[in-house]
Amino acid sequence: MSQSLSRWATAPVALLIFLLALVPRLYMPVDFLTVDEAYHWFERIETFRTAVLTHDYAATLLVGHPGVTTLWLGSAGLEVHYQLEQHHWLQSSMALYHWMLRAPLAVIAALCCALAYIPLRRLFGQRVALLASLFWAGEPFLIAHAQLLHVDSLLTSFSIVTLLMLLVAFRVGEPVDQKPAIRWGWLFAAGIGFGLALLTKSPALIIGPTALLTAFLAWRARNWQDRSPVIALIAWGAIACVIWVCLWPAMWVDPSTALFSYFNEAISNGSSPHGWGNFFNGREVDDPGPLFYPVALALRLSPWMLVGWVLGLLALLVAPQRQGRKAALLLACFMAIFLMILMIMAKKFDRYALPIVPVVAVLAAYGFSWLWDMLSHWLPRLRAEQRQSAQIGWALFALMLGINVLGTIPYPLSYYNPLLGGGATASRMIPVGWGEGLEQAGAFIASQPDGCTRPIATFYAPVLRPFVCNRIVSLGAIDQANEAGYAVLYVDQIQRGDRAQETAELQRRTPLKVIEISGIPYAYVYQLQPAVAKTTQAVFGSTIQLTGYTIAPILESTHVITITTAWSTSAPVIGNNMLFIHLFNQDGIRVGQADVILGGQNNPAQQWQAQRFQLQEVTIPVTTMDRQITWAAIGVYDAHTMQRLPLQGVTEPADGPDAGPNVLLVRLDGLIPGFASDQIQNATYHMH
Repeated sequence: MSQSLSRWATAPVALLIFLLALVPRLYMPVDFLTVDEAYHWFERIETFRTAVLTHDYAATLLVGHPGVTTLWLGSAGLEVHYQLEQHHWLQSSMALYHWMLRAPLAVIAALCCALAYIPLRRLFGQRVALLASLFWAGEPFLIAHAQLLHVDSLLTSFSIVTLLMLLVAFRVGEPVDQKPAIRWGWLFAAGIGFGLALLTKSPALIIGPTALLTAFLAWRARNWQDRSPVIALIAWGAIACVIWVCLWPAMWVDPSTALFSYFNEAISNGSSPHGWGNFFNGREVDDPGPLFYPVALALRLSPWMLVGWVLGLLALLVAPQRQGRKAALLLACFMAIFLMILMIMAKKFDRYALPIVPVVAVLAAYGFSWLWDMLSHWLPRLRAEQRQSAQIGWALFALMLGINVLGTIPYPLSYYNPLLGGGATASRMIPVGWGEGLEQAGAFIASQPDGCTRPIATFYAPVLRPFVCNRIVSLGAIDQANEAGYAVLYVDQIQRGDRAQETAELQRRTPLKVIEISGIPYAYVYQLQPAVAKTTQAVFGSTIQLTGYTIAPILESTHVITITTAWSTSAPVIGNNMLFIHLFNQDGIRVGQADVILGGQNNPAQQWQAQRFQLQEVTIPVTTMDRQITWAAIGVYDAHTMQRLPLQGVTEPADGPDAGPNVLLVRLDGLIPGFASDQIQNATYHMH
């Protein structure tokens, strides 16, 4: 690729990179919540903002991460949302609320991607800098986390920008025939970045060893006689401490508690397995072991990043004279230190390795640039037409990145390396799913005829709750009569064996709906059979089964009886069918009757889907109350032909009334006005 790119002005290129990085990070066509957002971060933002506004600064210590940058940025988005809503400049919605709290984090992630281009250009030259920045801007793993209200994307952005600025500040890779001074302006900027990284998450401390190594190598290479590297490191750390104190209100009033919380989180949290368990290589485990992160990174990276990573490491070994080699080696050292510490820790998730990904982008750009030079050297025609070949190469590269980014919409979080089998392989090897797809499960349940009347049982209640129109209950409610009408299982919960008994019980059933994204079945929606007083095996026609019924007491004031029927179908129902229920007294005289559309006006049987349960409540006026109501006859007939559907699965009782053919006769023993409901529900029916 042509070195003529070096003539491009830095500022316009950085602005272009910013826009290319910003658009996919801000664009979220679907609203879903991750587990951590639903359980923690949206609530923490509200609490943090309130604490700052009320000057309750001690209350800004919310978590040991400490996540202060996330809290400030989310609070800024929340404040803008409140102001726009107060002035009636927008019509608020849950999705807009979520987006506005996340948006500042997406902007910072894109800004850091663009800012990184500037030191990258100094360290590696125009070609590698541009290629690395575009890799960074278009990598799905980085895009996905920049869209969320969390800490890992900000940690990644601040950490890598800090490292790159440190490398420039200590003049890594520059000629050593002279001994120019440390670039203090870059060091000052690196100190700000380090402070922001420390305020985001404690793994930022890993930048420290790389900074020490950078200063030491610079001192050795330039044979500095003074103590400027030591002074520079002290100044760098001091600037970070100032940022730390200035931006964390808890440090103003209770610094000892804040510091204890920070270091306790760094030591104890990572060293303990996750409380909900983990998953690796097809098994539930507490600690997935040292191979987890190499496998997770290979699956999370795009194919060109993975190939470029290998090329970059190869170039470091065989091309010692290339521009930027020392900087690339120091970045590789940071990556190795970070990765080794992660591998030791018992608590492991793929997102914890996110700060490694921009380093991989730099090494991939370094490797592909080296490969291009090798090809140009080996292929005379390519060298002769280098300018035209470079233009074609950049066009193909941009097209490849663009197609890949578009292909991840609307769920870049579900992207896995297609060269390694994509989502199908990932779901067998590592935990997948962080909440994406549960919003589809909620919308599906809400669209069902009884979706807003029957509770939903699930493991991740806070994640699903915003997307349903009825209450959420524990997954254990599937074994309790009428406590839940639907149940939702999630892939991550299944992998890790959370609520294993209920999960196994549900998996023996056929789900109503499977939410599949990128080849991964993320969520399973089950309809639970409604609890009824009596179950039956009556089948009308060939497909319509009356699975049971419940009979409520007669109300003397209204002279009505209510019967709730439960239905299911084995195949789609054809025709317009009517449900009839006749009531008979002990003399065999009909004293009540109801004829209604089977399923009701809003949910007729011809709209029923197979293998689903339907409830229908029928209220029947009673014409006389002077004799006991002894029998109910339930049947179905075709509205056009008036012919009753044939009945299977029951026998006609010998002492029953003459209710005609093809009816289910239910004996209502002692059903008279004023009986308690438990007595009334003590009905019997006759069947084979």
